[in-house]
Amino acid sequence: MEKQKRIKAVRRNYDEGFKSEALRMVNGGRSVPDVARPLGMSENLLYKWRTEQKSSYSPEGMPSWSNCASNYARLKWSGMF
Repeated sequence: MEKQKRIKAVRRNYDEGFKSEALRMVNGGRSVPDVARPLGMSENLLYKWRTEQKSSYSPEGMPSWSNCASNYARLKWSGMF
């Protein structure tokens, strides 16, 4: 009997620009499958990137919710919203 050859999967490397653009589309409201399919990439990889991105954010330097709410109220009363 003849041995069947296994097809070796080729591992693709994505640069940071590609990764950030894909994540920007997902963070902009598009679903992960809608972004991954046309780009020819695995949905699981995009989910992984999104999880890594969320865990890399630190609360330091981020405005607190109370500051955001008070700034919104101030802008609303000033007529900007």
